[in-house]
Amino acid sequence: MSSKQKADPADGGNPKSKKVLLIFPREKKIKVSNDTHYPFPILGLTLIAALFPKHYEVKIVNEAIEEIDFDADVDLVGITGLTCVIKRAYAVADRFRERGVKVVLGGVHPSLLPEEAKEHADAVFIGEAEGLLDKLLDDFEAGKLKPFYENRDWSDLKGMPLPRRDLLGKRYRSFFKTIETTRGCPNRCEFCSVPIINGRRYRIRPLEEVDQELSAVIKKKGEYLFLADDNVTAKEDYALGLFEIFKRHGVKWMAFTTIQIAKNEALLRKAQESGCVSLFIGFESLLQENLDGVSKRFVSAKDL
Repeated sequence: MSSKQKADPADGGNPKSKKVLLIFPREKKIKVSNDTHYPFPILGLTLIAALFPKHYEVKIVNEAIEEIDFDADVDLVGITGLTCVIKRAYAVADRFRERGVKVVLGGVHPSLLPEEAKEHADAVFIGEAEGLLDKLLDDFEAGKLKPFYENRDWSDLKGMPLPRRDLLGKRYRSFFKTIETTRGCPNRCEFCSVPIINGRRYRIRPLEEVDQELSAVIKKKGEYLFLADDNVTAKEDYALGLFEIFKRHGVKWMAFTTIQIAKNEALLRKAQESGCVSLFIGFESLLQENLDGVSKRFVSAKDL
């Protein structure tokens, strides 16, 4: 029986509530930037929180703006680990494990270096949580956590639950609202973690579901929206559909894409008309030999 089935009252079960703490670690004394006062939009942990069954009480702590209670009454701790804060992530994990609390590490760095991460965790989650989190929770409840959980299947973005933004707390005052509309990237750049973490197959959410989520989070015209997508314009017809939705909601938005959009005047104009105010584009190098050396072959140094 899966964790979701155990949480269903119709089954007649009355499982003991489990308390989970999801942590975004931050080294305040070492790294100082604007996100101390204006925290960067957190999406990953709110998406994961939405996947937990009902008999789990989930709390999110963003260490950029709030302290971690290392004495908290908690059954399971999940920590997301970017490389820039991985030492802090490991230190936080070690503190909880000293108390006997089970700790799961996930995110980009643990997914790329799972053996290293395992030294500081009871389990390491490799890749995306969708489709495999239930298995991890079943094992946790049975007291049989495995050292590694690797998601080898790329989840369908259709029917994704809405992120648990309500768990971010009253102190969370992000300048942006954040959504995800696509995952993966069709390009093959060797320096990029996206093909490993999210795959090379470009997956898209149904436009109507994006529209529904924006209706829930955008309260007035002119709000700022940040797209967590790695390449928002990889599929032109889908991008044009997104732009129509953004225009209707009256948002000002920014996203990641490639320099290829500079060659498509019509697409660029549609982006502008829909409220685009900024696009993050990676050049990496202006030397062709350097681009060839990391398999960035979809653009030439001359074009850049």
